[in-house]
Amino acid sequence: MQIMSNIMVIALSVILSLTVFCTYASLEIDSVKVGSSETDDSESNKYVSFQRKGKFQHKGLHQKTKLLKDVPKKVSNESVFVIVDSVCFQYDLTINCSNLQLKEINSSWFPNSTEIILLNDNLLTTLSNSTFSVLIHLTYLDISNNRISNIGILAFEGLSSLKYLNLSYNEISFVGVSENILKPLKNLKYLDLIQDVNTQTSDAPGSVLQTLTKLTNLSISSVSYILCFGPEFLNLTNLEVLTITGSTRNITEASFENVNKLKELVLRDMMSINFMHHKVFVHFKYLTRLEMTNIFIDVQQVLALLWPFMGRRMSEIYFDTLTSTPLLPDPIKNGFITRKDCMYLTEICVTKFSLIYCRIY
Repeated sequence: MQIMSNIMVIALSVILSLTVFCTYASLEIDSVKVGSSETDDSESNKYVSFQRKGKFQHKGLHQKTKLLKDVPKKVSNESVFVIVDSVCFQYDLTINCSNLQLKEINSSWFPNSTEIILLNDNLLTTLSNSTFSVLIHLTYLDISNNRISNIGILAFEGLSSLKYLNLSYNEISFVGVSENILKPLKNLKYLDLIQDVNTQTSDAPGSVLQTLTKLTNLSISSVSYILCFGPEFLNLTNLEVLTITGSTRNITEASFENVNKLKELVLRDMMSINFMHHKVFVHFKYLTRLEMTNIFIDVQQVLALLWPFMGRRMSEIYFDTLTSTPLLPDPIKNGFITRKDCMYLTEICVTKFSLIYCRIY
Protein backbone atom coordinates (compact mmCIF):
# COMPACT_ATOMS: atom_id res chain seq x y z
CA MET A 1 0.00 0.00 0.00
CA GLN A 2 2.89 2.32 0.82
CA ILE A 3 4.43 1.62 -2.62
CA MET A 4 1.15 2.30 -4.40
CA SER A 5 0.75 5.46 -2.35
CA ASN A 6 4.20 6.65 -3.39
CA ILE A 7 3.43 5.94 -7.05
CA MET A 8 0.20 7.94 -6.87
CA VAL A 9 2.07 10.81 -5.22
CA ILE A 10 4.58 10.81 -8.09
CA ALA A 11 1.77 10.54 -10.65
CA LEU A 12 -0.18 13.40 -9.13
CA SER A 13 2.98 15.45 -8.78
CA VAL A 14 3.71 15.05 -12.48
CA ILE A 15 0.17 15.82 -13.59
CA LEU A 16 -0.02 18.88 -11.34
CA SER A 17 3.25 20.16 -12.76
CA LEU A 18 1.96 19.65 -16.29
CA THR A 19 -1.31 21.35 -15.41
CA VAL A 20 0.44 24.41 -14.02
CA PHE A 21 2.56 24.68 -17.14
CA CYS A 22 -0.09 24.30 -19.86
CA THR A 23 -3.48 24.44 -18.06
CA TYR A 24 -4.55 20.92 -19.05
CA ALA A 25 -2.96 17.51 -19.33
CA SER A 26 -3.68 13.82 -19.28
CA LEU A 27 -1.52 11.24 -17.55
CA GLU A 28 -1.76 7.50 -17.97
CA ILE A 29 0.37 5.21 -15.81
CA ASP A 30 0.18 1.46 -16.34
CA SER A 31 -3.19 1.83 -18.04
CA VAL A 32 -4.72 3.87 -15.17
CA LYS A 33 -5.51 7.34 -16.48
CA VAL A 34 -5.25 10.39 -14.26
CA GLY A 35 -6.94 13.45 -15.78
CA SER A 36 -8.35 13.70 -19.29
CA SER A 37 -8.58 15.98 -22.27
CA GLU A 38 -9.64 15.96 -25.88
CA THR A 39 -6.95 15.65 -28.54
CA ASP A 40 -7.11 17.25 -31.95
CA ASP A 41 -8.17 15.13 -34.90
CA SER A 42 -5.58 14.57 -37.59
CA GLU A 43 -5.75 13.04 -41.01
CA SER A 44 -4.31 9.79 -39.70
CA ASN A 45 -7.16 9.52 -37.18
CA LYS A 46 -9.59 9.09 -40.07
CA TYR A 47 -8.00 5.77 -40.82
CA VAL A 48 -8.93 2.50 -39.17
CA SER A 49 -6.28 0.97 -36.94
CA PHE A 50 -6.21 -2.76 -36.43
CA GLN A 51 -3.86 -5.54 -35.35
CA ARG A 52 -2.47 -8.42 -37.34
CA LYS A 53 0.33 -10.93 -37.08
CA GLY A 54 3.89 -9.87 -37.64
CA LYS A 55 4.82 -7.60 -34.78
CA PHE A 56 6.52 -8.24 -31.45
CA GLN A 57 4.65 -10.80 -29.39
CA HIS A 58 3.25 -9.12 -26.29
CA LYS A 59 0.99 -10.98 -23.88
CA GLY A 60 0.44 -13.73 -26.45
CA LEU A 61 -0.61 -11.44 -29.28
CA HIS A 62 1.33 -10.41 -32.36
CA GLN A 63 0.62 -6.73 -32.73
CA LYS A 64 0.74 -4.84 -35.96
CA THR A 65 -0.77 -1.42 -36.53
CA LYS A 66 -1.52 -0.08 -39.96
CA LEU A 67 -3.66 2.60 -41.52
CA LEU A 68 -6.56 1.51 -43.71
CA LYS A 69 -8.67 3.91 -45.74
CA ASP A 70 -11.88 3.33 -47.64
CA VAL A 71 -11.94 -0.44 -47.14
CA PRO A 72 -15.53 -1.44 -46.39
CA LYS A 73 -15.98 -2.42 -42.74
CA LYS A 74 -19.10 -4.53 -43.28
CA VAL A 75 -20.24 -6.02 -46.54
CA SER A 76 -23.70 -7.45 -47.08
CA ASN A 77 -24.19 -10.72 -48.99
CA GLU A 78 -25.99 -8.86 -51.75
CA SER A 79 -22.97 -6.68 -52.56
CA VAL A 80 -20.35 -9.45 -52.70
CA PHE A 81 -19.76 -11.64 -55.72
CA VAL A 82 -17.03 -13.87 -57.08
CA ILE A 83 -15.18 -12.67 -60.17
CA VAL A 84 -15.39 -15.06 -63.12
CA ASP A 85 -12.23 -17.23 -63.40
CA SER A 86 -10.95 -15.78 -60.13
CA VAL A 87 -10.60 -16.96 -56.55
CA CYS A 88 -11.09 -13.40 -55.29
CA PHE A 89 -14.19 -11.56 -54.15
CA GLN A 90 -15.35 -8.19 -55.38
CA TYR A 91 -17.48 -5.63 -53.61
CA ASP A 92 -17.94 -2.23 -55.15
CA LEU A 93 -14.47 -1.24 -56.42
CA THR A 94 -12.58 -3.49 -53.98
CA ILE A 95 -11.01 -6.83 -54.91
CA ASN A 96 -10.37 -9.00 -51.87
CA CYS A 97 -7.85 -11.79 -52.44
CA SER A 98 -6.56 -11.94 -48.88
CA ASN A 99 -5.84 -15.11 -46.91
CA LEU A 100 -6.40 -17.49 -49.83
CA GLN A 101 -3.03 -19.29 -49.88
CA LEU A 102 -2.28 -17.73 -53.27
CA LYS A 103 1.15 -18.42 -54.80
CA GLU A 104 0.74 -16.22 -57.88
CA ILE A 105 -1.27 -13.26 -59.15
CA ASN A 106 -3.33 -13.18 -62.33
CA SER A 107 -3.86 -9.65 -63.65
CA SER A 108 -7.20 -10.71 -65.18
CA TRP A 109 -8.67 -10.79 -61.68
CA PHE A 110 -8.68 -7.00 -61.50
CA PRO A 111 -11.16 -4.91 -63.55
CA ASN A 112 -9.73 -1.67 -64.90
CA SER A 113 -11.95 0.34 -62.54
CA THR A 114 -10.54 -1.31 -59.38
CA GLU A 115 -9.57 1.12 -56.61
CA ILE A 116 -8.62 -1.23 -53.75
CA ILE A 117 -6.78 -4.57 -53.88
CA LEU A 118 -6.18 -6.77 -50.83
CA LEU A 119 -3.57 -9.49 -51.41
CA ASN A 120 -2.34 -9.76 -47.85
CA ASP A 121 -1.74 -13.03 -45.97
CA ASN A 122 -0.96 -15.28 -48.90
CA LEU A 123 2.07 -17.25 -50.14
CA LEU A 124 3.19 -14.90 -52.92
CA THR A 125 6.91 -14.90 -53.71
CA THR A 126 7.09 -12.65 -56.79
CA LEU A 127 5.64 -9.38 -58.07
CA SER A 128 5.96 -9.59 -61.82
CA ASN A 129 6.32 -6.69 -64.24
CA SER A 130 3.13 -4.91 -65.33
CA THR A 131 0.82 -6.99 -63.11
CA PHE A 132 -1.14 -3.85 -62.19
CA SER A 133 -0.19 -1.65 -65.16
CA VAL A 134 -3.75 -0.99 -66.44
CA LEU A 135 -5.15 -0.12 -63.01
CA ILE A 136 -4.94 3.64 -63.36
CA HIS A 137 -7.64 4.14 -60.69
CA LEU A 138 -6.01 1.96 -58.04
CA THR A 139 -5.44 3.91 -54.81
CA TYR A 140 -4.85 1.17 -52.23
CA LEU A 141 -2.68 -1.97 -52.50
CA ASP A 142 -1.97 -4.30 -49.59
CA ILE A 143 0.49 -7.16 -50.25
CA SER A 144 1.65 -7.60 -46.66
CA ASN A 145 2.39 -10.89 -44.92
CA ASN A 146 3.52 -12.85 -47.94
CA ARG A 147 6.89 -14.34 -48.96
CA ILE A 148 7.83 -11.85 -51.64
CA SER A 149 11.54 -11.80 -52.36
CA ASN A 150 11.52 -10.80 -56.03
CA ILE A 151 9.99 -7.57 -57.35
CA GLY A 152 10.17 -6.80 -61.06
CA ILE A 153 11.52 -3.38 -61.98
CA LEU A 154 8.17 -2.57 -63.65
CA ALA A 155 5.98 -4.18 -60.98
CA PHE A 156 4.35 -0.85 -60.11
CA GLU A 157 4.21 0.57 -63.61
CA GLY A 158 0.99 2.47 -64.33
CA LEU A 159 -0.02 3.00 -60.69
CA SER A 160 -0.01 6.78 -60.89
CA SER A 161 -3.08 7.08 -58.60
CA LEU A 162 -1.80 4.79 -55.85
CA LYS A 163 -1.80 6.46 -52.43
CA TYR A 164 -1.30 3.51 -50.06
CA LEU A 165 1.16 0.63 -50.49
CA ASN A 166 1.79 -2.02 -47.85
CA LEU A 167 4.71 -4.38 -48.51
CA SER A 168 5.36 -5.21 -44.87
CA TYR A 169 6.40 -8.62 -43.59
CA ASN A 170 7.67 -10.17 -46.76
CA GLU A 171 11.18 -11.41 -47.54
CA ILE A 172 12.36 -8.44 -49.56
CA SER A 173 16.10 -7.98 -49.88
CA PHE A 174 16.86 -4.36 -50.62
CA VAL A 175 20.34 -5.20 -51.92
CA GLY A 176 20.49 -4.46 -55.64
CA VAL A 177 16.95 -3.06 -55.85
CA SER A 178 16.57 -0.63 -58.74
CA GLU A 179 16.41 3.03 -57.71
CA ASN A 180 13.46 3.46 -60.09
CA ILE A 181 11.27 0.67 -58.77
CA LEU A 182 8.92 3.07 -56.92
CA LYS A 183 9.27 5.95 -59.36
CA PRO A 184 5.83 5.40 -61.00
CA LEU A 185 4.12 6.01 -57.64
CA LYS A 186 3.97 9.78 -58.01
CA ASN A 187 1.00 10.23 -55.66
CA LEU A 188 1.95 7.73 -52.96
CA LYS A 189 1.29 9.02 -49.43
CA TYR A 190 1.52 5.94 -47.21
CA LEU A 191 4.25 3.31 -47.53
CA ASP A 192 4.94 0.37 -45.20
CA LEU A 193 8.24 -1.44 -45.81
CA ILE A 194 8.69 -3.07 -42.40
CA GLN A 195 10.21 -6.54 -42.77
CA ASP A 196 10.97 -9.37 -40.35
CA VAL A 197 14.32 -8.39 -38.86
CA ASN A 198 15.24 -12.07 -38.57
CA THR A 199 15.33 -12.33 -42.38
CA GLN A 200 16.05 -8.74 -43.44
CA THR A 201 19.68 -8.27 -44.47
CA SER A 202 19.84 -4.56 -45.30
CA ASP A 203 17.90 -1.31 -44.94
CA ALA A 204 15.78 0.13 -47.73
CA PRO A 205 18.11 2.57 -49.51
CA GLY A 206 17.14 6.21 -49.51
CA SER A 207 17.73 6.33 -53.25
CA VAL A 208 14.69 4.09 -53.75
CA LEU A 209 12.47 6.41 -51.71
CA GLN A 210 13.70 9.84 -52.79
CA THR A 211 11.26 10.12 -55.73
CA LEU A 212 8.23 9.79 -53.41
CA THR A 213 7.90 13.52 -52.87
CA LYS A 214 4.23 13.33 -51.77
CA LEU A 215 4.88 10.69 -49.11
CA THR A 216 3.45 11.67 -45.71
CA ASN A 217 3.63 8.38 -43.76
CA LEU A 218 6.57 5.96 -43.87
CA SER A 219 7.01 2.75 -41.88
CA ILE A 220 10.42 1.16 -42.14
CA SER A 221 12.66 -1.37 -40.38
CA SER A 222 16.37 -0.93 -39.85
CA VAL A 223 18.98 -3.63 -39.30
CA SER A 224 21.96 -1.30 -39.55
CA TYR A 225 24.26 -0.99 -36.55
CA ILE A 226 23.69 2.78 -36.54
CA LEU A 227 20.29 4.22 -37.49
CA CYS A 228 20.77 6.64 -40.35
CA PHE A 229 18.53 8.50 -42.78
CA GLY A 230 20.75 9.79 -45.57
CA PRO A 231 20.53 13.05 -47.54
CA GLU A 232 18.13 11.41 -50.01
CA PHE A 233 15.41 11.79 -47.37
CA LEU A 234 15.62 15.56 -47.70
CA ASN A 235 13.56 15.14 -50.88
CA LEU A 236 10.65 13.82 -48.81
CA THR A 237 9.50 17.31 -47.92
CA ASN A 238 5.94 16.19 -47.05
CA LEU A 239 6.95 13.38 -44.70
CA GLU A 240 5.12 13.87 -41.39
CA VAL A 241 4.88 10.44 -39.74
CA LEU A 242 7.80 8.04 -39.44
CA THR A 243 7.55 4.60 -37.83
CA ILE A 244 10.77 2.68 -37.20
CA THR A 245 11.35 -0.85 -35.97
CA GLY A 246 14.21 -3.30 -36.26
CA SER A 247 17.48 -4.47 -34.75
CA THR A 248 19.51 -1.27 -35.04
CA ARG A 249 21.75 -0.75 -32.02
CA ASN A 250 22.69 2.92 -31.95
CA ILE A 251 20.67 6.09 -32.48
CA THR A 252 22.95 9.10 -32.74
CA GLU A 253 22.56 12.86 -32.85
CA ALA A 254 22.74 12.70 -36.66
CA SER A 255 20.25 9.84 -37.10
CA PHE A 256 17.23 12.12 -37.69
CA GLU A 257 19.04 15.12 -39.15
CA ASN A 258 17.52 14.62 -42.62
CA VAL A 259 13.95 13.92 -41.46
CA ASN A 260 13.68 16.93 -39.18
CA LYS A 261 10.23 18.09 -40.35
CA LEU A 262 8.38 15.17 -38.80
CA LYS A 263 5.25 15.78 -36.78
CA GLU A 264 5.06 12.26 -35.41
CA LEU A 265 7.82 9.76 -34.58
CA VAL A 266 7.13 6.16 -33.59
CA LEU A 267 9.93 3.89 -32.36
CA ARG A 268 8.64 0.38 -31.87
CA ASP A 269 9.98 -3.13 -31.17
CA MET A 270 13.65 -2.18 -30.99
CA MET A 271 15.03 -4.68 -28.52
CA SER A 272 18.66 -4.42 -29.63
CA ILE A 273 19.13 -0.75 -28.74
CA ASN A 274 22.11 -0.13 -26.49
CA PHE A 275 22.71 3.59 -27.07
CA MET A 276 20.63 6.71 -27.66
CA HIS A 277 22.53 9.99 -27.88
CA HIS A 278 21.39 12.68 -25.45
CA LYS A 279 20.75 14.98 -28.45
CA VAL A 280 18.78 12.38 -30.40
CA PHE A 281 15.66 14.60 -30.62
CA VAL A 282 17.40 17.93 -31.10
CA HIS A 283 16.52 18.26 -34.81
CA PHE A 284 12.76 17.93 -34.35
CA LYS A 285 11.33 21.46 -34.43
CA TYR A 286 7.80 20.45 -35.46
CA LEU A 287 7.28 17.16 -33.62
CA THR A 288 3.96 17.00 -31.75
CA ARG A 289 3.69 13.28 -31.02
CA LEU A 290 6.35 10.86 -29.75
CA GLU A 291 5.68 7.16 -29.26
CA MET A 292 8.19 4.64 -27.96
CA THR A 293 6.96 1.07 -27.51
CA ASN A 294 8.91 -2.03 -26.57
CA ILE A 295 12.37 -0.46 -26.55
CA PHE A 296 15.34 -1.97 -24.72
CA ILE A 297 16.08 1.12 -22.67
CA ASP A 298 14.91 2.24 -19.23
CA VAL A 299 12.24 4.91 -19.01
CA GLN A 300 14.43 7.06 -16.77
CA GLN A 301 16.96 7.32 -19.61
CA VAL A 302 14.25 8.22 -22.10
CA LEU A 303 12.83 10.95 -19.87
CA ALA A 304 16.29 12.52 -19.86
CA LEU A 305 16.15 12.79 -23.67
CA LEU A 306 13.07 15.06 -23.69
CA TRP A 307 14.89 18.32 -23.04
CA PRO A 308 14.61 19.61 -26.67
CA PHE A 309 10.82 19.72 -26.24
CA MET A 310 10.81 22.01 -23.21
CA GLY A 311 8.56 25.04 -23.67
CA ARG A 312 6.76 23.35 -26.56
CA ARG A 313 3.23 22.08 -27.07
CA MET A 314 2.86 18.38 -27.88
CA SER A 315 -0.29 16.37 -28.44
CA GLU A 316 1.02 13.12 -26.96
CA ILE A 317 4.03 11.42 -25.43
CA TYR A 318 3.42 7.68 -25.26
CA PHE A 319 5.84 5.30 -23.51
CA ASP A 320 5.02 1.58 -23.38
CA THR A 321 7.37 -1.21 -22.23
CA LEU A 322 10.57 0.77 -21.95
CA THR A 323 13.00 -1.36 -19.96
CA SER A 324 16.45 -2.89 -20.18
CA THR A 325 15.29 -5.75 -17.95
CA PRO A 326 12.36 -7.28 -19.87
CA LEU A 327 12.53 -10.67 -18.16
CA LEU A 328 13.31 -9.91 -14.53
CA PRO A 329 13.06 -6.54 -12.78
CA ASP A 330 16.21 -4.95 -11.41
CA PRO A 331 15.52 -3.29 -8.03
CA ILE A 332 18.33 -0.81 -8.69
CA LYS A 333 17.04 0.31 -12.10
CA ASN A 334 13.32 -0.34 -11.80
CA GLY A 335 10.42 0.50 -9.55
CA PHE A 336 10.36 4.27 -9.32
CA ILE A 337 10.84 7.58 -11.07
CA THR A 338 11.91 10.68 -9.22
CA ARG A 339 10.98 14.34 -9.54
CA LYS A 340 14.41 14.87 -11.10
CA ASP A 341 13.63 12.23 -13.75
CA CYS A 342 10.57 14.32 -14.72
CA MET A 343 12.30 17.70 -14.80
CA TYR A 344 12.06 18.03 -18.60
CA LEU A 345 8.65 16.40 -18.91
CA THR A 346 7.07 18.94 -16.58
CA GLU A 347 8.30 21.76 -18.82
CA ILE A 348 6.44 20.40 -21.86
CA CYS A 349 2.84 21.39 -22.53
CA VAL A 350 1.68 17.89 -23.46
CA THR A 351 -1.99 17.03 -23.89
CA LYS A 352 -1.58 13.34 -23.05
CA PHE A 353 1.28 11.49 -21.39
CA SER A 354 1.17 7.69 -21.10
CA LEU A 355 3.52 5.48 -19.10
CA ILE A 356 2.62 1.80 -19.46
CA TYR A 357 4.47 -1.38 -18.43
CA CYS A 358 7.71 0.49 -17.76
CA ARG A 359 8.53 -1.31 -14.51
CA ILE A 360 7.18 1.49 -12.33
CA TYR A 361 5.48 -0.17 -9.36
